[in-house]
Amino acid sequence: MIIAVASTVHITGTSDVCVPAVPKDGVIDGRLGQLAEEFTSLVYPPDYNPNTKGQQKRKLCEPGGRGEKKVKVEAPLGEEEIRELLKSGSLGKQTVPVLKEVCRRYGLKGSKKQELLDVISAHFSAH
Repeated sequence: MIIAVASTVHITGTSDVCVPAVPKDGVIDGRLGQLAEEFTSLVYPPDYNPNTKGQQKRKLCEPGGRGEKKVKVEAPLGEEEIRELLKSGSLGKQTVPVLKEVCRRYGLKGSKKQELLDVISAHFSAH
């Protein structure tokens, strides 16, 4: 445990003015040197260098850019699968990109998931 005690220096010729005395770095190192080294060896690993940056958490693809997001590749749904999903009521479990691909294949329009589900349902119930 380190306890710092500040002493004060009284300036002569002034009334009640106190200026704190600041010890020099060499004095601090002399008093604390061995304790500071022991503390450092206990807290930090032997190969620790405070002047280096920490590890990079994620490797970047380009020097100034961000890593690319991995796109999940899914097999396109066939007409039979779409009809089965509509019948079981689980078409809504499909992702928006899958639903958009179905709409592109059959020439349907929609942007939001519910719109995509509605136009696909309407198309397959009419055909």
